[in-house]
Amino acid sequence: MEELGAADPRQVGRYRILARLGAGGMGRVYLGRSTSGRMVAVKVVRAELAEDPDFRRRFAREVEAARRVTGFFTAAVVDADPEGSPAWLATAYVPGLPLDAAIRAHGAWPRRSLLVLGAGLVEALEAIHATGLIHRDLKPSNVLIAADGPRVIDFGISIATEASVLTRTGMVIGTPGFMSPEQVTGRQIGPASDVFSLGAVLAFAGTGAPPFGIGSPHSVNFRAVYEAPDLQRLPADTDFIGRCLEKDPRDRPTVPELLAEYARLLGESDGQTYGGGLPKETAWLPEAVALAVTRPAGSGASPADAPAGAPADTPGGADGAEAAGAEGGAGSAPTPPDPRDALAKKPTPAPAMPATPAPVTPAMPVPTRPAVTPAAPLPPPPLPSTSPPVPTRPPDRTPDLAPERSPAPAFRPAAAATPPQHLVGESALASPWTPASPAATPGRPAARPGGRARAHRIVAIAVAAVLVGGGISALVVNLGKDKNNNTGTGKSRGSSSPSGDTTPAAGFDAAVDTVVNPSSKKGGTLRLATAIDADSWDPARAYYGWVWNMQRLYSRTLLTYDAKPGAKGLELVPDLAEAQPDVSPDGKTYTVRIKSGLTFEDGTPITSQDVKYAIERTFALDVIDGGPTYLMELLDQGQNYRGPYKDSGGTGLKSVEAPDERTLVFRLDAPDSRFPHLLAMGATAPVPKSKDTGARYGLKPVASGPYRFDSYSPGKSLVLVRNPRWNPATDPVRKALPDRIELTVSAAPEQVAAHLMAGTADLDASQAGLPPAASAKLMADPKLKANADAPFSGVIRTVAMVSNTAPFDNKHCRKAVLYAADTTALQTAQGGPTTGTRHGNMLPPTVPGSDAYDPFDLTTGKPRLAKAKEELVACGRPNGFTTKLVVRNNRPKDVASAEVLQQALKAAGIQVEIEQLEFRTYLDTVGNPSAVEKKGYGLIMTNWGSDFPHGSGFLPPLADGRLILPSGNTNHAQVDEPAINTLFDQATAETDPDKVTELYRNLNHKLTDGAHYLPVVAVRSLNYRNPRLTNVYVSRAYGMVDVQAVGVDGGDGGDAG
Repeated sequence: MEELGAADPRQVGRYRILARLGAGGMGRVYLGRSTSGRMVAVKVVRAELAEDPDFRRRFAREVEAARRVTGFFTAAVVDADPEGSPAWLATAYVPGLPLDAAIRAHGAWPRRSLLVLGAGLVEALEAIHATGLIHRDLKPSNVLIAADGPRVIDFGISIATEASVLTRTGMVIGTPGFMSPEQVTGRQIGPASDVFSLGAVLAFAGTGAPPFGIGSPHSVNFRAVYEAPDLQRLPADTDFIGRCLEKDPRDRPTVPELLAEYARLLGESDGQTYGGGLPKETAWLPEAVALAVTRPAGSGASPADAPAGAPADTPGGADGAEAAGAEGGAGSAPTPPDPRDALAKKPTPAPAMPATPAPVTPAMPVPTRPAVTPAAPLPPPPLPSTSPPVPTRPPDRTPDLAPERSPAPAFRPAAAATPPQHLVGESALASPWTPASPAATPGRPAARPGGRARAHRIVAIAVAAVLVGGGISALVVNLGKDKNNNTGTGKSRGSSSPSGDTTPAAGFDAAVDTVVNPSSKKGGTLRLATAIDADSWDPARAYYGWVWNMQRLYSRTLLTYDAKPGAKGLELVPDLAEAQPDVSPDGKTYTVRIKSGLTFEDGTPITSQDVKYAIERTFALDVIDGGPTYLMELLDQGQNYRGPYKDSGGTGLKSVEAPDERTLVFRLDAPDSRFPHLLAMGATAPVPKSKDTGARYGLKPVASGPYRFDSYSPGKSLVLVRNPRWNPATDPVRKALPDRIELTVSAAPEQVAAHLMAGTADLDASQAGLPPAASAKLMADPKLKANADAPFSGVIRTVAMVSNTAPFDNKHCRKAVLYAADTTALQTAQGGPTTGTRHGNMLPPTVPGSDAYDPFDLTTGKPRLAKAKEELVACGRPNGFTTKLVVRNNRPKDVASAEVLQQALKAAGIQVEIEQLEFRTYLDTVGNPSAVEKKGYGLIMTNWGSDFPHGSGFLPPLADGRLILPSGNTNHAQVDEPAINTLFDQATAETDPDKVTELYRNLNHKLTDGAHYLPVVAVRSLNYRNPRLTNVYVSRAYGMVDVQAVGVDGGDGGDAG
């Protein structure tokens, strides 16, 4: 409970507002008092929601339904004004202790308490469901503990919110770890979804920790969808909890079944009644909790006083984080006096109603509307067409909306003794993700975690719903000669070497390895468009690759990738740092000196403490969620650091030192060749502590780069203008040519393409690839094609051959598949040369160490049946063999590729049975070696990418045998060769970049020689650039046009078509 601020209302409807209780995705919650003295909780709806007519209609309908909920264990809706200004809802005030606070402060509950808690919650759900409502956000903070039983709050509002502004900006209603799998994946939900949430709440109460762990929302949601809950610490005889957590809603008990079961169980214990009322009152509670719920107001500890290491029920949820971040973090200030004390005739129970639920945000939290009016959105011109319509499919850099790999582990330092759970995902606009690492085992070094791929939030949350399409529509168009089909090197597809040459001439792929229209002319407005908003503009929270590209406009990091085309763009150069880090002889200490003369947009100096603080805040996963966790994994080192918002002692992160204003010292436990690349990530962008707004920082981050935020309207637009405090003398990387940069968020990729081709937009900010109809038009029109590029995205589509499935335990049988494959047909099935190039090895052309290595002649595009049959003889299968290939059924291009491979292998005598798995079971199956063995899968259609252009981000998850996991496994081929594992250790310990590159080149060759994977294509993304743009080139590090370098010639964009 907090005192009212200047902006808080003093009266809402008939209720006098006394204090602020919390905030959430729907609005703020206040303690109110009616004229008669009745206490209520008043929820005031956010302005952006209240202005949405569709939301108002749904809100009014759900309020009416909620009024009919009369169960004893619910907080009744007593009043509402859906048409008010602002709209509001009032519920009976329950002076109870939130369940999450009770668990954090007093620990897990015994079986008897869980039974009574469960019985009350089931009765509450029965009352809610009887009116046709689904709660949708049942979680510990929405359960209040009173002496006579639990109360469920915040029912009847989520459905109204779901179809509102929140969802249109990419949000899913619910809380990570407490949403059902069907809710996370956007499928239809019913009462069974609330039963799943009930099981998660009871598991939390019985173990003291969320059943799917903590970490970023996307990590936790993935575990809820694909992994088993952690119920090991539950009391005995509590299997009624686990059955509620079945993945399939049909396998969960119904509410009536649970009512009957609890009646039976409670009837056997200590005279407890079943239903409304507990004859022994607080006897059902653990003793410490009973004392807490009966303690007089203002006399006890607040939830903020809970131990810092205790888990919260919202492992990264947006609204809980926003509330904490906006006020400086939980526990940052003393609890204000309880305004109820002056009103009470006798002592009243203390802790106030908790903050409102934290909706999951696959994108960023929807904030209150910025004061500055954003630029008007672009008008939607019709998409011109010269060809028949092509069925819509996702952009080629979006691997059909499906997760296929493990990101870096959710950071859970408190559970470091056991390997973290691993999750697998791809984002809407991104490359695939890489995996996490298991803990070290005796006699074996700890395997290094990989990373999540370049774009990045888990697709199970359906951020990419705006991009969903159907049909394969394999776009096979004439590129002229596909110059890279036979190299696999990623070198020039223009006409020059990757040396950073410039050319004033346009042309297809000209910007891939050269600078098109070089110019230093400043001025004008750069007009960008995108079909989906940033996941966050907070440099520490973003995971979309295109957002990382955009961040270079307004933020600077210790190191960055050089602003050059071709291979030189993969080189790390100093940014905030005045030189490359000084590395100790043992490779474990990095010392970085900050340049002098650096300032933020308000003129205050940028210091080493600002960078240290920026890194520290990424540890506050309850506030700053969503971004990469590499630095946390390397720098925590057993400290269990939880970030500066909870660092009451002020000790800070011990592994990072700032001995003076210009020096940073990083101390690692062991050498790690990835570390310089991590210093180029957004976590090292400086943040002034006095300007840190926590979870809201992404609404207007403080600029250290050449541009600053002028206005931002989430889901609509962003305007950047020049930062007058940026000193170009300290920044040789950035060009800063336009005076103004406008980003408009459109409704769909087709609309973005229409703007591009009509000349009303200059560039797709996400550069995820044109939709099929636009691609067909572009490739058929020489004028349009001359201003398009199809750079490599850093992803390779592959077929893994499972070494532990016979006969692929024999290298010669694996080689037979490689020789028999028709790679031209596979390329065509994937969409043709604009979407992928034939490739001969297992490093994409964007990663140093990649070369033209092709021992099986895959880039020639022709099967070699004679060689295939020789290998069959060598593996003892002269007449061939039969195997199973598994593929996801919602990836038309992969299904088509599987069928193409099936036909090609048949010609060599290899019979392939194709098994298509549903989205929800594919990863759970192929990531489980036991399931793969049981099913007899020999071939797995998959794909791979990494977060940064380095071999350590790409190869270990595919080939380090120590990363083979019982679930969440990404080493689908189950490669476990001692020689390869040793090379990984050598590459990690090496600090010389050239030697590291050579080691990963050798690793790539060794992995390729082992015939563990069939590379299908190195993925490319076809994008259009307005001919008025200057200084255009593709950054190989990001796989897209380097937006910070681009200028405009000031002329009329005109009609590009």
